[in-house]
Amino acid sequence: MAFMDFVKKQFLDIIEWEDDSQDVLQYKFPMQDNEIQSGGKLIVRPGQAAVFLNEGKIADVFTEPGTYTLNTQNLPILGDLKGWAFGFNSPFKADVYFINTKNFLDQKWGTPTPVLVPDPKFEQIEIKAFGTFSFRIINPGQFLVNITSTNREYTVSMIRDQLRSFIVSNFLPIIVQQKVTVAELAANYKIIDKAVEVEVDKEFGSLGLDMTSFQILSITMQEEYQEMMRKRSAVNIMGGMQNYAQVEVLDAMKQSTQNPGMNAMNQAGLGLGMGVGMGGVFAQNLQQAFQPPPPAGNVPFQQPYQQQPQQPQPPQQQAPPSPQVVPGAQPDPNMMQCASCQASITANSKFCMHCGAKVEPPQPPPKVVFCNQCGTKIEGGGKFCNECGNKIG
Repeated sequence: MAFMDFVKKQFLDIIEWEDDSQDVLQYKFPMQDNEIQSGGKLIVRPGQAAVFLNEGKIADVFTEPGTYTLNTQNLPILGDLKGWAFGFNSPFKADVYFINTKNFLDQKWGTPTPVLVPDPKFEQIEIKAFGTFSFRIINPGQFLVNITSTNREYTVSMIRDQLRSFIVSNFLPIIVQQKVTVAELAANYKIIDKAVEVEVDKEFGSLGLDMTSFQILSITMQEEYQEMMRKRSAVNIMGGMQNYAQVEVLDAMKQSTQNPGMNAMNQAGLGLGMGVGMGGVFAQNLQQAFQPPPPAGNVPFQQPYQQQPQQPQPPQQQAPPSPQVVPGAQPDPNMMQCASCQASITANSKFCMHCGAKVEPPQPPPKVVFCNQCGTKIEGGGKFCNECGNKIG
């Protein structure tokens, strides 16, 4: 039994690699103390290639799946190197490497640190980017000589960092070439993907590899830039900086009232003084923003239609609070009293912010007219004197 094991160890009849891994790129068939039997079998499975090396030089390469008989016909280069001019029948030594040629999918890439890129609006912005790519080995001999050398086993993790560096170094110049803002890059993902794949594939090719796909999943700015973009969008949505500032002030007031470290009286004064004024202006701006546009065509201009709110009944149980009068204080020309509920409102209000009643602008006093014939006071806008019949005007 020991003698048979010795013979089997010395002379190999079948050379094959049953790959049960997910990330092995190269596998060296164990040949220590072994020789290949003349007429032996080489089995190359789908997604594999076999490379024969003789004294460190590439001899024969098998890239198609199948079962091959090892003779001078299938090993012509090795036969020349060995000097098999008239055939051979004896066992021989050679190094055999199996190369995994399948497609390695879903490889991750990304910028290890934020990178600075020019922006047409903000000059320069730091961004982060990440995505996926796929690759495969298309030149087993070149990959073996230039990358794996004499490694008994070579995995994806051993070359992944190098491939990522190829991607990042080509990604940044292509981003610059787009000449769009960072916010607009998302619309150009497909263009960038294709451009990066073309450029990086050149460097992959020098290693015997082929980039089969490339995809950007996200390009993001730093948090402070994202906050600036959100505020800018909020300003546009709210119709301008004035409305946005009013909302910011109201939010600050709301947060300050929740702060137990502030004096309660100061909070109440801040809310009363700023809340009434800002609230009235904000309500007026909202009303104007939602008015329908005037009718088109040659129709004479008319005041935009406004749906009149129902006049609420005066409260029966509790009267509205009267404004506090400070002794010696001058009346505020920017404030007035609502005719319906007597609450204090801004002078330019169109609706009361307390009861919703429409605020009618004050009417000028009627013009007093006297008859220039008899001096009688004419009321009601008459055109003739009711005493002497003289025409007025």
